[in-house]
Amino acid sequence: MPVYFAAGLDKSSLNYSDALREEALNRARILIADDYAPFREIIRSRLEMDFEVVQAVENGKMLLEAESKHKPDVCLLDVSMPVLNGIETALQLRQRGCTAKIILLTIIEDPDYVQAALEIGASGFVIKRNLDVDLYIAIKEVMEGRTFISPAISLAHFKSVLIASDQAANSGSDQPVMDNGLLQSQAGKCIATKMMAGRVGTKRD
Repeated sequence: MPVYFAAGLDKSSLNYSDALREEALNRARILIADDYAPFREIIRSRLEMDFEVVQAVENGKMLLEAESKHKPDVCLLDVSMPVLNGIETALQLRQRGCTAKIILLTIIEDPDYVQAALEIGASGFVIKRNLDVDLYIAIKEVMEGRTFISPAISLAHFKSVLIASDQAANSGSDQPVMDNGLLQSQAGKCIATKMMAGRVGTKRD
């Protein structure tokens, strides 16, 4: 699974040899979930210039309902949301067979979150402080079948997960790498502990 790390690029620096690919990218249908209304509207307004934003909702439960209705190409999930947080929402999307690309948004620069996200089938992980640079590139990369991770996160912490994901992709499997389920993996246990401690789902990001 190729991984793309942003390096100060912006949309104007991206070149496409195939006009049809760019047209398909610009038609991408985006579904957003973030509990902070001002930030949610900022994301919507920025993305509407290049994509079709089908809906913006305030928690994971509402996103699950909206996904069934709109069948988006990309789901943008805030990691910390009430009712149903981003990690749990992503897991439920994959468990019910959703094929949309999943990108998680957060201020938490914790490799454990990245590893857990990759294990449950997410394709992107964007740090909110890098949103202006990273988000457009992240959507482009996941739409082209690659994985995007904001460069603030070190590859070394989850290299083994990426290797396993690459092996699964090369085998032709469409199933996310879950290692007997999220909560049975080391990263999953760490995330579960943090969820129980209230770090996910309550902390503002």
